[in-house]
Amino acid sequence: MCTAGAARGRARRPNRKSVMAESVSEIRRPLGRKHLFRLIIARNWLAIGNAEEAHREFQLLPRNAQMHPQAQDVRQRLEALGFQP
Repeated sequence: MCTAGAARGRARRPNRKSVMAESVSEIRRPLGRKHLFRLIIARNWLAIGNAEEAHREFQLLPRNAQMHPQAQDVRQRLEALGFQP
């Protein structure tokens, strides 16, 4: 069904609620405490030079936590060392 404004050639404004929903869904929530703790442990293993243990700890994270922006540095460092996260 066509509204009177659209019939006269005026562009319709987007629904405010739908625009808000799109922008909110793009924001990633911070990692939970349990996943953040595992990520910190993996970072510490990397800091002391034990990449194998860091990789094991990183593998314990669920896939969505591994792909989270907060985990990006660990993921990139492991990839640079030849590990496949």
